[in-house]
Amino acid sequence: MKTKLNHLKDVNIAIGIAIILVVHGHLLFNFKNLYWFVNSKKLIYKFQMPLFMFFSGFLMSYAYKPVKNTYQ
Repeated sequence: MKTKLNHLKDVNIAIGIAIILVVHGHLLFNFKNLYWFVNSKKLIYKFQMPLFMFFSGFLMSYAYKPVKNTYQ
């Protein structure tokens, strides 16, 4: 029997924001005087990958179904 998981709207919104931050971090500008952009890129790179690792672990633990051992 399948159990239906609740949809986590807040998590989807947070993942969407994280995706926007990754896109911002991957934008390239040829202007050297955009200090705000360089500083924001440095800040985003400090937490973007740990944030995605957190969400991936959270969603895996949320949707985890234990494997039943049929040989016992």
